[in-house]
Amino acid sequence: MANPTSEDSRILTRFVLALGNETPFAICDLYDLELETFERAPQILIEWRRDKSCASKVKLFDLSVQADALASGFATGRAGSGFLRLSATSLDTGFVITPAAR
Repeated sequence: MANPTSEDSRILTRFVLALGNETPFAICDLYDLELETFERAPQILIEWRRDKSCASKVKLFDLSVQADALASGFATGRAGSGFLRLSATSLDTGFVITPAAR
């Protein structure tokens, strides 16, 4: 977008910020965009979803690697005071591994 202060730029900025912050966005605001810019909105949404899905997969893989290491430690008796615990969070995976309280 050539002019970052244009109405189209402001609308797309609010759209992207709403996606990033997972806050509501009035989809009807997209109708105020010039046609060329309007056609970019679905592309932004598709890319955003693709990127978010990829990030979720990376988090899930990392969680799985850590959980496997944790399970291996318990199986070999090497899990000690430094072991990790699984706790629910608001991450895409729904869980995070954090150091256990001593």
